[in-house]
Amino acid sequence: MTQAKRQFVENYINSLSNAVDTYNNSEPYATNQVEDDLFDTIIEIRNVFSKEIPNIEDVVLLKNGTGLRDANSVLGILRLYLVNEDDHTNAKIPLITDKKKGGKIFISHRSTDKKIADIIENFLTSCGISYSNIFCSSLPGNDIEEKISLEVKENMKASVLNIALLSVDYYQSVYCQNEAGIIWFLDTEKIVIALPEIDDSLMEGFLNSEYKIRRLSNKSDISAICDIVKKFFPDFVSSNAKLNANIDHLIEQYDSVIKARKIEPSAIPSETNVLEKRILSNEFSDGELFVLNYFYDTQTNSISDDFKQINDWIQKKKVTISVKEAFDVLIDDEIIIFIDGGFTHASTYNMEINTYRELRKLSQKAVDIFEKNCTRHKAVTTLIKSGNTVDNLIIKGFSEPEILLVKYIIDLQREKLYAGWQSDQEIKMIRNWEEINTLNDTLSQNYIDVLSKFEIRKFIEPCAKTSYGNTKEYKLIDSFLESLNGLSQSALDKIQSTMDENQFTEPELPF
Repeated sequence: MTQAKRQFVENYINSLSNAVDTYNNSEPYATNQVEDDLFDTIIEIRNVFSKEIPNIEDVVLLKNGTGLRDANSVLGILRLYLVNEDDHTNAKIPLITDKKKGGKIFISHRSTDKKIADIIENFLTSCGISYSNIFCSSLPGNDIEEKISLEVKENMKASVLNIALLSVDYYQSVYCQNEAGIIWFLDTEKIVIALPEIDDSLMEGFLNSEYKIRRLSNKSDISAICDIVKKFFPDFVSSNAKLNANIDHLIEQYDSVIKARKIEPSAIPSETNVLEKRILSNEFSDGELFVLNYFYDTQTNSISDDFKQINDWIQKKKVTISVKEAFDVLIDDEIIIFIDGGFTHASTYNMEINTYRELRKLSQKAVDIFEKNCTRHKAVTTLIKSGNTVDNLIIKGFSEPEILLVKYIIDLQREKLYAGWQSDQEIKMIRNWEEINTLNDTLSQNYIDVLSKFEIRKFIEPCAKTSYGNTKEYKLIDSFLESLNGLSQSALDKIQSTMDENQFTEPELPF
């Protein structure tokens, strides 16, 4: 593309951008007339580029109320046209910038978050910033590349204000991380906006917790963003009434997008995700799965110690289950951390940060286990609860290894279990029992973990210790043994189904 041709296209982009600015800043009584002017500019562009860009004709409606939508579509087509033309030349790309109104506002975001970036862009233009002074990094192809394009580089150089829109998807993109590194390096003003799943503890890389997070659901945060923008763009809307109306509209649009937004999990399990491997190995009880499911579903890693949020969430799922004990087990497992707030702050349960990051990256296969667990509990909520605590836990509380240990205790009439340095003796007996029953090694591999859970549940107590005070043998408490003698048919059926699901299968030979 020649310089003259590029300038010709840019002039029309500037002309349409100015018409959009006029439309956004118009008073309600003049909207119809200003929209007609907007349509005149669109029609002119359509006619001028009828041969070079015929698809403009296909996207514009030119109906009452579609002016802004049509203008944004045409601007996008013209900008994409420039990008495609520039793919065929190595010439340096001149920037489209309204010099009278300052430099560039650069918005760095993942293409999956484009709807939210568009909301930010529309808010800024409604407050008096020209479209030509705003650059979003979601250009076609960027999301699958690692190398930053020449146009993006030039716009970053020209920026006086950089906005980063952080999300789980943003952190998973090499391209976005490269942009974040440049933003961090540049000596320009920075605004860090985070989507609901990101908080201070989850910020990593260049744009870490040193930067203050702003939320688009918080009016004070948006006002603070406006104060920063005003420093670089004096023409930013000065009417408090109009600004407040624009902020309210921004929050309304943002909330609507967030409610409809869904983070799609990966289709392929990760080889390095320890939490995922444990979920897929059925190491967690139903209660523990509900706790993990809550943190995943709500995109948060903290909960108050009164359990109100998770209990409300469980109620919405139409499930009846107590998760208090599950929190205790997960604390012992160092997946959950209890934060004592003392007299001045509320106490909370927080997910360990690295584990929470693994939780946010679960594959669809792991998420399916959450959903199956929920479905299974919906099916049994109509059942009458037994007065036998162990009975109830077997039906809908124990993990598979815990159920298998119950069966092992019943079959061998065990009243004591070896622990500590003597655990190998117990594990050897378990392996013999697994072999006799043609079972896989689920119980023998998880015996130490299950023993710890039984101690937390107060089903066992130390009865022998070493000279150093370490437990080497546990005794099953009487009430637990009595419960095993009075199991219902539903519990016995669950034990049998667990045995069936853990039958040993010969590995397939490669020939």
